Amino acid sequence: MKKLTKLATIVILLLGVLIFMSQSGMLSTRRLNQQALICDQIPSGYAQLLSEQIPSLQISQDPRKFLQHVKSGQESYVLVEDARIESRLDAGLPGYFTPHYLSTIVMVIPLNSQVDIQSITDLKNSGANLFFPDTHKTRILPAMALALGETDRLNAAAALLSELKQQDRLIIGLNSDDYISRINDNTIALMPDDEAARLILSGLPLRMVVPIDGTLSYVVGLYSPSSRVPPILINPDDLVEAGFRALDGNANVALYPSPGQYDAAQRATTMENYPLLAHDAVKVFRRRILGTHLLIPADGSDRVLLNIPLALLVVFWGVSLFWRVVDHRVRRLLQIQTALLLLWLLNLVLKQSSDLMTTRYLWYLYYLPLLGSCLILALISLYIAGAPEQDRRRLQLVFILPSALFITLVLSNDLHQGVFFFPAGLPQYDPYTHVAGFYLMAFWMAFLLFSGFLRLYRNAGIRKKGQYIVLLSLLIGLVIGYNALYVAGVQGIRQTQTGTFHIILILLFWELTLRSGLIPYNRYYRMLFQFSRLPLFLIGNDGAVSLTTTGAESLPLEVDAGIRKGDRLFYSPGDDERSLGPDYEAAKISEGFVVWKNDL
Repeated sequence: MKKLTKLATIVILLLGVLIFMSQSGMLSTRRLNQQALICDQIPSGYAQLLSEQIPSLQISQDPRKFLQHVKSGQESYVLVEDARIESRLDAGLPGYFTPHYLSTIVMVIPLNSQVDIQSITDLKNSGANLFFPDTHKTRILPAMALALGETDRLNAAAALLSELKQQDRLIIGLNSDDYISRINDNTIALMPDDEAARLILSGLPLRMVVPIDGTLSYVVGLYSPSSRVPPILINPDDLVEAGFRALDGNANVALYPSPGQYDAAQRATTMENYPLLAHDAVKVFRRRILGTHLLIPADGSDRVLLNIPLALLVVFWGVSLFWRVVDHRVRRLLQIQTALLLLWLLNLVLKQSSDLMTTRYLWYLYYLPLLGSCLILALISLYIAGAPEQDRRRLQLVFILPSALFITLVLSNDLHQGVFFFPAGLPQYDPYTHVAGFYLMAFWMAFLLFSGFLRLYRNAGIRKKGQYIVLLSLLIGLVIGYNALYVAGVQGIRQTQTGTFHIILILLFWELTLRSGLIPYNRYYRMLFQFSRLPLFLIGNDGAVSLTTTGAESLPLEVDAGIRKGDRLFYSPGDDERSLGPDYEAAKISEGFVVWKNDL
């Protein structure tokens, strides 16, 4: 077990170091494989223009443009806005940015609509429904704040959207594609004008209006993580022909508003508080508009603030095991459990800033500490039960080998999708469904959990404490119910931070297991010592008596003095021939001595 502990510790530390180096750029994982990641919501001609510049370029399209794509390690080029990338380049992010076209938040109105609206302010009293693409909340909310006269907060924008939602006039979709099925004469939309141009090019009868009370414009282009790849330069006229607004403002007038209407637009990079507004947009949108994430983290910064104290709690709990758990084999397994929880927390932090593929594998890694916790419980129960060495080793293999097989199945899910199936195909990881491999693994975890718990309960004897056993049973029921609802797809449960929730529950489970007496720990042995009928003494190296049994008399002075001189046997006064045997005996232990009086 000692070798296993060292091996597990080395593997976990090595994994953590490699992940940190990879994410921080110290360990380069970038391959110059001429791949580009762009958004599929913009005019399709953009991909063709890229291919004309580099015929061998492999182009991947994603309906969502998350900030995490900026840190992708697999693509040579990533489509991104200047407001997202320039500050990071200035802060030392490697690579460079090549600007291509302008993108401005506009209102999109059906041609046959009678809605007369020229500004964001008009939305409140227009009577029209508003379609809001969730993908662009970090761009649209700051644009609305600017139009409503707030340049340092999102209160007015959130209040307007909340009021529209209360009146059943707010329609929230994933992206601009979702607007297609919602188009009617009384529903307008807010979206980037390049995405609106794609809808118009597809034949939809729509027109764009630039809000006269203000909006935000972005320069969109390709971020190249490595300076070793050449920049892709596109002729502005070709961009205009493909349905974009060139950097000089030139555009197809059949698609876009006249250049004069864009005078009300402001560059996002010149808005002093834009980074703060974009950062707060996710939290404001979820809590104040959707009404979710009220008691749980709403964005990455919230999660980090929660994970820091949680990591400290896990560390302190793991350190406390050194003096709380006497059995060194059980203590080592619980320390491996501590390392798994810390790995899980590291996983949660890295997941906030990773690209799609890395995020998916970090998600797979959730099941290493989850299944590992059940396995550790089963292994600890074997030691507590006192199984014969040969039987224990055989059962250890029975528990470990299937667990390793299930972890391998999860980590290799991309090859077979036998645990999680992705209807949209890879590299997406949402939506997904659970398939046969997942349910087999869930059954195996339940078996390890219940068999280990029952084995501990049967062997606890008089150590058991009823109130903690009840709490422990309720906790197990909570874990089962939570996971059942999560697998069933209940949205309220899916919106919780399942990783953080499981870490807290696992930590609480082990603490209750100790306090319930199912796992012996120092408090139990202290009670056994104190209530012994023999006079026993624990003495430190400095001679101070730290603990005695109930009813023990004071230790004679000659015994106290003799111990520090090196004596171990003490005879009764007058027994010069020592025929009666020693009256007191002492033995060296860690940090002191144990002394007992012989009871004839």
